[in-house]
Amino acid sequence: MERQYFPVYPLTSAFFGLNFNYKKPFLEEIYICMSHLKISYSDLMLMPTYERRFYIQLYKEELDKETERLENAKSNSNVKGSRTVSGEALKAKMRNNEIQ
Repeated sequence: MERQYFPVYPLTSAFFGLNFNYKKPFLEEIYICMSHLKISYSDLMLMPTYERRFYIQLYKEELDKETERLENAKSNSNVKGSRTVSGEALKAKMRNNEIQ
């Protein structure tokens, strides 16, 4: 009778590629880097994970700062006594010679 040998560490299909738990976030990172950071696909494939995530984190921080700046500008423009005037109100003031 022939003896069967089994490997000590059986290899599964997950060993040879990314499983779904990692593949989707990986593809999302690739999409962000390609579409927003304009990094080529070949460069991304050669780039270490920590470096790719570092660039994504920097991009996220820039977006957060820009969003905060826009919110501050919006809240400052809504201050009582603001000097913004609608188009119709401006026309009316010009007709009444309040503005020259």
